[in-house]
Amino acid sequence: MPVPLRHILVSVGLLTSAACGKKGVHAGETSHTCDDVEAAMRRIDVERTKDMKPGRLAEICVKKSAEYTQARIECVVASKTYDDLKACKDPSKAPLQPAAGATAALEWIDVPTLGVKLNVPGNVTIDQGRSAFLSNGTFKMNLFKVDESSLKSAAEVKASLQKEPGFVKFTKDEPGDKAWHFDYELDGGRAGTSARIDVGQLLDCGVHGLALDVVAAVSTACASAKAI
Repeated sequence: MPVPLRHILVSVGLLTSAACGKKGVHAGETSHTCDDVEAAMRRIDVERTKDMKPGRLAEICVKKSAEYTQARIECVVASKTYDDLKACKDPSKAPLQPAAGATAALEWIDVPTLGVKLNVPGNVTIDQGRSAFLSNGTFKMNLFKVDESSLKSAAEVKASLQKEPGFVKFTKDEPGDKAWHFDYELDGGRAGTSARIDVGQLLDCGVHGLALDVVAAVSTACASAKAI
């Protein structure tokens, strides 16, 4: 059952300062109001707001105004997604900033024990054996030989990923009979990638639960794989 929107408003801090007044009017040409908060909420969450009477969200905003600042109003108005709204209350929930180490100074690196070379940051260290872990502290990649314990099909992999805690959606969906590639978004600004690659032998390549830009770099690196 959907959570009542009035509860969401309170929990994510979409409510504003006492300066709102009856209609949420603030001094200053660029200041937004509780009416603007209502418009933002209706834009972002169409489904749960469609049956609410006009002005109801602005009323809630004004009622709770003593708890919130003008800066929070501006944050809400600038928001594009529900996750943005959460960050208006708790900045620690803002999307992670890009990490330069993810793509810096790419080089072709051999992983001899797995018979593969990949285009990855040249400063990675490689812990290799039957599997391999490549990392420079920011960029992180796992490589595994496909064996009897590995998932057997793209459909199985896709179903397994959809069960991961916090799964939101696939951003790359490329199934195949022998090889495949899935990128997926998790909540909290995290993501993952999972690819079955064929370099003369089958390997699983990917990472889970890292920042979006790091995962994008790993996904590209997995796709670059070639036999040594």
